[in-house]
Amino acid sequence: MRIILGSIFTIFTVVVVAVIAIPFLVSTDWIRDQVVATVNDKTGRTLTIGGRTSLSVFPNLSLTVGQVVFSNPAGRDGNLVRMEELDVGLKLLPLISGGVEVDRLILTRPVFNLSVDGDGRPNWSFADTATTPGGAAATPVTSGQPAPAENGGSTLPTIEAVQLGDVRIVDGTVTYRDLRSGAYQEIKSINATLELPSLADPMILSGTLSWQSEQISFSTEIAEPQALTTGTPTAFAVEFDAPQLKMALSGNLTVRDGFALDGKVQTSTPSVKAMARWLGVGAPDVAGLGPFSLAAGVKADETGIALANAALTLDDMTAEGGLLVGIGGSKPVIRATLAVSRINIGDYIGGAKRGGQGGGQGGNSSGASSPPSGAGAGAGDWSDEPIDMSALGAIDADLRISAAALRLGDIEIGRSALAVTLKDALLSIDLSELQLYDGRAAGRLTINGASATPAIAAAFNIDNVAANPLLAAVAGFDWIATPAIAAAFNIDNVAANPLLAAVAGFDWIEGRAKITGSLASRGVSQRGLVAALNGQTNLLFSDGAVRGVNVAQMARNLQLGNIAGLTGGEAMKTDFSAFSASFNITRGIAQTNDIQLLGPLVRVTGAGVADLPNRTVDFRINPKIVASIEGQGGVGELAGLEVPILVRGPWVKPSVTADVEGLLRDPSRVIDAAKDIGKALERALGDDPKKALKKAIRNPGDFLKQLSGGGLGGAQGGAETGALGIDQGAGAQPSPIGEDIFRQLLGQ
Repeated sequence: MRIILGSIFTIFTVVVVAVIAIPFLVSTDWIRDQVVATVNDKTGRTLTIGGRTSLSVFPNLSLTVGQVVFSNPAGRDGNLVRMEELDVGLKLLPLISGGVEVDRLILTRPVFNLSVDGDGRPNWSFADTATTPGGAAATPVTSGQPAPAENGGSTLPTIEAVQLGDVRIVDGTVTYRDLRSGAYQEIKSINATLELPSLADPMILSGTLSWQSEQISFSTEIAEPQALTTGTPTAFAVEFDAPQLKMALSGNLTVRDGFALDGKVQTSTPSVKAMARWLGVGAPDVAGLGPFSLAAGVKADETGIALANAALTLDDMTAEGGLLVGIGGSKPVIRATLAVSRINIGDYIGGAKRGGQGGGQGGNSSGASSPPSGAGAGAGDWSDEPIDMSALGAIDADLRISAAALRLGDIEIGRSALAVTLKDALLSIDLSELQLYDGRAAGRLTINGASATPAIAAAFNIDNVAANPLLAAVAGFDWIATPAIAAAFNIDNVAANPLLAAVAGFDWIEGRAKITGSLASRGVSQRGLVAALNGQTNLLFSDGAVRGVNVAQMARNLQLGNIAGLTGGEAMKTDFSAFSASFNITRGIAQTNDIQLLGPLVRVTGAGVADLPNRTVDFRINPKIVASIEGQGGVGELAGLEVPILVRGPWVKPSVTADVEGLLRDPSRVIDAAKDIGKALERALGDDPKKALKKAIRNPGDFLKQLSGGGLGGAQGGAETGALGIDQGAGAQPSPIGEDIFRQLLGQ
């Protein structure tokens, strides 16, 4: 026994002495040269160690080398890797048993220069090595696709036992350059540590880095790293924290013929626009795209990402649903089903003004009354800036979205459902349900962004919608940003007041609206679209009122001889049973010849032109005060006194003047009309026509002066507003010819 123990002690002593003596017996330069030769032979690259080399074998095998440079493939300038120092330490006893325990692996100031050449060949590929004489060139990789795995991609290479101690990267840098596109990225100040007690224990990688001038922290934990080499699932967790983006991802990961991920994800950013700029992606100049958050179940593999039970927020809206992003084809494909609380569409259209105040609420036809003045109309001009629709070709999409509320400019829309498809730059939006100002709508919009001059087509059916606020909101048309338009629409039984307030900037019409028409245009800017607009529209308002003037009350005042009562006011309104007009539009010029309003004691006809490119109007309106209180009946059935009104100038605030000169061009018609009114008043008052007119018009000069705006304030007061509450212009005076006509008529 003593002999056996003595022998063991002797052997142990010899081994220890040999281990201690190795560094003195073997030159470190020789070891360095052997390492360099082996690497060069196996990789076909050039490894250079220009700094000091040190070696120790007790208590662990340790090698430290300085100024390490590993070259690019032959024929390419630069280096793949360069580092100030590499320090490696391995435990001896595990090596004897076939295991690898890294006691220390420290990379000090390493720089990894990754690049893809003009033929798509990455410099990190070792497919063409010195051990394969005449071997084929490295397989090119296309942008966004990894190089094929040399082992078939089934699992990672199997390693029986690995233990890592102190593993660190100190002040590292990674650069990436693609010579095909000129893309360049640089990650700096990488400081990372890796913990791996064994392949059966959790592996933890954590650290910090700097990218795009922002400091980023990260951590990754894999519960059982060895599972990655056997194709079995293992739990994992990833956290990423940057000023512009935070993300936490956890679940199970499987590596077999690619990878498969099943888990949960949470991510958020204080601003989508700021994050996009940080990522180097162009951010549109819109009011929205602010704070964003997402929490969802996630499944992913090399073909795409699927989100289930997703809850997301963007700006002031929330959404729930599912999302699938496919990345296996030539372009990303997005499929989603989402239920959204509220979408402010104007926040995501260039030039929109966030939070604009509208004239009404979706599903609510109420609104403040005001006389027609044009003050509510939007100002500005059409933009000449080209409209870029190229982004439509970047992805394909199939979306199903329902929203509790929508807002477009000042247009308020209630519960809505739409389907969005985008294929090869052709965007189609189907509105299956849309609640709009007490009514409903359905429609279809298509945008073809594939051509140099994109085209848009639309068809809508809107029923029982409040017209006034809708028209008021779009007076400035600042939210229009479509390159080409073709539209057909049908708006039926719509609440007129909120519709007009939202679309045209005025809220002085009440009632139900029916609007039909078709429009077509093509252009690369707003101005181009408007200048090329062609089509026709038909408008019909029923059972409503014109706010700001009460024609019936004016007639009663006329009966009583109260000329001072021929004024308008904000609280007044003229009821009508029907108010209609049709417009033919040619190259941006909208013309109508059939404006008509039917109501008690009033009939209105008119004609004129709206110059859409120059944003001006020129209308001649012929209101007729008649003796009938019936709302229906053609104008030709009744006689009365017509006082033409001219509406001219910018549509934001046109001038409104009485056309007395035009009225008096036909004196006999004025006399006949006045006689007819007198006969009607005779029936109402029991007097003969002449006495009735004398009682109603005691002073023809004053009457004509007030009618033409010479002496009595209207709705707003002041000498420049006539009896109908309309602007006459400074110094307006009645015509002497007109006064003489009235005196002859009344026998004065």
